[in-house]
Amino acid sequence: MRYRSGKLVYVGASNSDEVMSTPEGAVRHGGDVTAPGELEHINIVWHPDIASVAVSSYSAIENGTGSFYRYGVFVRIRNGNQTIEIPAANTSANDKSYTLCFGEILFGEKQGEMEVSALELYSARGSERRVGYVNGMVQMDAGPCGQKKS
Repeated sequence: MRYRSGKLVYVGASNSDEVMSTPEGAVRHGGDVTAPGELEHINIVWHPDIASVAVSSYSAIENGTGSFYRYGVFVRIRNGNQTIEIPAANTSANDKSYTLCFGEILFGEKQGEMEVSALELYSARGSERRVGYVNGMVQMDAGPCGQKKS
């Protein structure tokens, strides 16, 4: 996620440089799934210091090739009565892509203003570098390398 100051924070449950929650609690990860069919949950609430959240999934190289396709990944974002689902329609296009950015949640200036943008961007073939931001824009392979799951 990206603060308005430009500071980036990785919220997740797989890498040692990630936190389970941002300091102000605006983005909280519910933990890594451990069994087939389980869903990961991330709670995101509007905060004046946050500019955006890139919603991504990292499938470690040890999960094997084609794991996004095999697992039928998707994101469902609920905001009050509104539900937006972003499926990964092109998951079979690159079976050696290990990071997928479903989309981005852009935070407006006023409380509660949030806009969801579907992106479906994949990391380069064989790259384990995660999503990052370059000049305020989501950029694949711009973040640190993912790490093996323990």
